[in-house]
Amino acid sequence: MAATAFLNQSPAEARTLVNQGIAKLTGKSLPAQVIDTAWTNLVFTNDPVASSLRKVAQDAETAGLLTDVKLDGIYDLTLLNKILVRLGEPEAKS
Repeated sequence: MAATAFLNQSPAEARTLVNQGIAKLTGKSLPAQVIDTAWTNLVFTNDPVASSLRKVAQDAETAGLLTDVKLDGIYDLTLLNKILVRLGEPEAKS
């Protein structure tokens, strides 16, 4: 929860830290413009966005890559939602 809050509340510092991590892992950082542009396409949330997994599975079935995908129960959000409620944030949906 704290990491997500940090990413949303301190985006400039977060971008710098992410780029430092990239440099540490790869030996080279990305240009600031690349990080800044990419950051505008990201949404940081505590919600696992279960609907996105369902959409990908449905698309894979449509494409013939998977058959009869059952995703019921794949997410147990009980503990996450208890914490979110305690913090006064909206519950995650499965």
